Amino acid sequence: MSEDPIRISVDFNSRTPAGHVVFNPESVRELESESGALRPGIPLTLHDEEIEVEAVLSYDEEFKVWVAIPNWLTQRECPGFNQDSEFGSSLSP
Repeated sequence: MSEDPIRISVDFNSRTPAGHVVFNPESVRELESESGALRPGIPLTLHDEEIEVEAVLSYDEEFKVWVAIPNWLTQRECPGFNQDSEFGSSLSP
């Protein structure tokens, strides 16, 4: 039986040199609350305002932080995201 992924908001710009997404302390607390105990391999759905991507939880020994290893092949637009919305309707013909 596989676990349902935990959906969590992240900053995709906060990454290790290996490209793993770094969690801030608030996100780590949220993950602990959702999962009961942090352990590598927990399935995740990472998202921001624009995209979401499937990932797994891991611990980076070099930087001593919890990270997500994204599977970029699963990247998709977040439901309801409209690329034109940030520009408003003034660009409409």
